[in-house]
Amino acid sequence: MRAAVIFLPVALGACSMVFGGRPESCGTYPQGGGPAVIATRDEEVCEIVRLRVIRQLDNLSVLERDTIDELIERVPGWEGKRDVDALVAAIRNDAGDDLADEVRRAIDDVMTKSARPLPADCVDVQRCLVKGAARGVRIALLYATPSKPEAPPPAAKPQGGTPK
Repeated sequence: MRAAVIFLPVALGACSMVFGGRPESCGTYPQGGGPAVIATRDEEVCEIVRLRVIRQLDNLSVLERDTIDELIERVPGWEGKRDVDALVAAIRNDAGDDLADEVRRAIDDVMTKSARPLPADCVDVQRCLVKGAARGVRIALLYATPSKPEAPPPAAKPQGGTPK
């Protein structure tokens, strides 16, 4: 009982860290509070990529926690790519054609349809798009749910009587 009393404040402190912060988002949280708002084109790229990557990950029959963690570790390298073509090539190499194609389609769709401006501090359009897309992939991976492995078949019951 004493151990539970000592452990309780530690457990409650951990809960406040999880629930106390804002979830990572593609948009910007307003100063006065409220949900994140997508105001710039790079934020829109992030959000569309996030949605498409989540959908793509949901379509996979097997997605293991190790695979998710490995891809999350590769995202900083993707963020450093010089342009969208290099980003898509890196994702294709690390995560496969389907994921890379979804990222490419998301970026292309936003670039042809969005009326949102790029951020004021964006000097290089390609780099801003790369950072937004890589962030969208990272957020999708952070929220990805690994598929549950199939249970092994039950062990065969021995034939015959019980041993004596």
